Amino acid sequence: MKESTFTIAYATVFWNHYQAAICREIANLLGPDRFKMCIIEPLEEERRALKWESAPPTREWIIPPPENQDERNRISQIMCDSDVAVMGSLGVEQSWYDIRLRNSKLTFRGGERSLKIPVWRSLLNPRFWVWGWKYRSSTRHHTLHHLAIGAYAARDARFIGAYASGRQWTWAYFAELSSEPPKPRGKHRLRILWVGRLVDWKRVDMLLVASKRLRDKGILEQLDIVGTGPELPSLRQHAAASGVNDVCRFHDPVSPDEVLAHMRRSDVYAFPSTRAEGWGVVANEAMSEGCILVANRQAGAAQMLIRNGETGFMHDNGNVNQFVRIIESLAADPALQDRIRANAWAYVQRLWHPRIGAQRFVALCEGLLGVGAVPRYPDGPCSPA
Repeated sequence: MKESTFTIAYATVFWNHYQAAICREIANLLGPDRFKMCIIEPLEEERRALKWESAPPTREWIIPPPENQDERNRISQIMCDSDVAVMGSLGVEQSWYDIRLRNSKLTFRGGERSLKIPVWRSLLNPRFWVWGWKYRSSTRHHTLHHLAIGAYAARDARFIGAYASGRQWTWAYFAELSSEPPKPRGKHRLRILWVGRLVDWKRVDMLLVASKRLRDKGILEQLDIVGTGPELPSLRQHAAASGVNDVCRFHDPVSPDEVLAHMRRSDVYAFPSTRAEGWGVVANEAMSEGCILVANRQAGAAQMLIRNGETGFMHDNGNVNQFVRIIESLAADPALQDRIRANAWAYVQRLWHPRIGAQRFVALCEGLLGVGAVPRYPDGPCSPA
């Protein structure tokens, strides 16, 4: 890629490892003088409890959370002055947002799906109509584009009437990926892993039901549940009442590096989250670490990452029978396990590596700024959404 001379500023609520990878790659492409990642707030306590890490102090392209008005003003100036601005899950009340649009400067809003509850329920809520009108109104400017995260974000935006045609682009949360392809390890008794915040829409309860059936069939070696959250007490009770404490292990939250180690020890990563899961970066990580992804097709990342039966498997929302049958088919065919692992690793390396995302995003910005032609990728990051 030829050297680019424009500047990009990226604003995010707080530092997190699934945005850090793509930002590092953009900084490598442009240089730290032409790229800044502005962090608006310190890491919240809930994320600290899940072992998320604070921003490293040694990256010159990282602007840490402001501690006074002068530092807040500096961030606002950076976001106003840059040729391209990207805003993560920030509200449009940011002062620099309106300034950029008034000056017709290229701006991207990253966003997960808007309709995280069934559409019919949204339509019955008067607040949805007010919110939808405000959202639609805030996306009309011709220099504002949407980085649509997950399989449903662009569709939901179109349903609401947000963004005009040609201003939505496929996007993701980009994980750090292993450079080492997985080694063959197919076996009959499988170890299943789940990691995250224990809330009801993650549907971990479904895995407890499945674990009993799989244990009784002699297929399940162990189910590891790593994390904490409001559902933890009831899930522990469920496991005890179901008689699966012999194969189900609850673990305290661990660091991102330790999550990857868990994945390397496991055979299957279960991802039963409902439509409330906008992406789920554990999916990328699992595929990279040789852990076969078995996901609810409603989860945001599932249909972006999984070619069913090739790079992983999908099941219908809450369908325990389908989940169990998928695990049974894997246990019966160790060669299939190894083939899925190899395909999944190659797929995320080819299409969802943060370096690929950075290269495509910089090329997209060049095209939209008039430096070159707007690229037309058939799929993956920065393809039309």
